[in-house]
Amino acid sequence: MKQRRKKVLVTVLGGAVLTVAVVAALHTLDRALESRAVELPTTTRPVVILDPGHGGESTGASYSGVAEKDLNLAIAQKAAAFLAEAGVDVRMTRTDDRDVGLYERTDLAAQAEAALFVSVHCNASGTVPTYQGIYTYYFPDSKRGEKLARTIQPPLCALTGAIDRGVSKANFVVLRETEMCAVLVETGFMSNVEELTRLCDPEYQEKVAWGIAEGVIQ
Repeated sequence: MKQRRKKVLVTVLGGAVLTVAVVAALHTLDRALESRAVELPTTTRPVVILDPGHGGESTGASYSGVAEKDLNLAIAQKAAAFLAEAGVDVRMTRTDDRDVGLYERTDLAAQAEAALFVSVHCNASGTVPTYQGIYTYYFPDSKRGEKLARTIQPPLCALTGAIDRGVSKANFVVLRETEMCAVLVETGFMSNVEELTRLCDPEYQEKVAWGIAEGVIQ
């Protein structure tokens, strides 16, 4: 009887020791996994800022009852959607009809630690109503800006069929004051009746937007 009790006692104590050992091992494993999870490198996607020009009381150019600010926003929103679908972390300086200051736009881009800044506008000529086509501008001293401009302009013109007016230097505030690579796209001339009609067409806006997105993704 005493021997049987000893065996039972040993068995119970052995089971208790085993249980404690298992619990301790699991606890150690949990801590190791937590530590490893913290140490795993995090992947961050570059931020792209899309800047629909004008807004609010700043209407931009206005022809035939159409305000530039509205065209800029429509095109930028479509471009943002394309970029988001491609996995790009894209943000906008405005998503509705509000007036955002030029320096406020560059500040927003800086706060977001953006890698690229693309300002979207429409052009106009007060003297030559037949003039049309697309320009992409960059700041004179920016090699990165020039490279981005030359990357965006070709697919933009190819997809839209618009006249390629090339890339040019400009001392615009949103190009000069941005710390990151920046360009300003003039998507067409509102002063030209034919081009204004195209710019108001949602399907054409998608072509413009996709051209911008393709250039950014490249």
